[in-house]
Amino acid sequence: MRERGHGHFRAGKWDSADAEYKECVEVLESGGPTREWGDKASEVSTMCLLNRGLCKLKLKEWEEAVRLCSMVLKVKEGNPKALYRRAQALMQLQEYDRAKDDISELERVSKEDEALAKRLMVDWHKGKDA
Repeated sequence: MRERGHGHFRAGKWDSADAEYKECVEVLESGGPTREWGDKASEVSTMCLLNRGLCKLKLKEWEEAVRLCSMVLKVKEGNPKALYRRAQALMQLQEYDRAKDDISELERVSKEDEALAKRLMVDWHKGKDA
């Protein structure tokens, strides 16, 4: 499922990719292979949720992107990808204060993503001033 999702994503088939990632999360959350996989199941589920969030950004489904990224942040506090993607969606929803909070958190949690946070901050200023 996850690999099929990756294939659809690479082909730009965002709806199909999202459906595959969603199915993968549902299987993992139902307790499917989690005994054999242990912590790997949680990691895969998180990756699939992040990928779903990216698909929703591509589909311009901003609220759903925010929801999915928030789900990741509940279990993986400070996850840079989730913060970045949620900030992007929040800016599209013109929720600039919330987006700025995510950008600030992104700067705080990851020096590696500092350039990314700065780019988001520029976008934030453009959107807020528009």
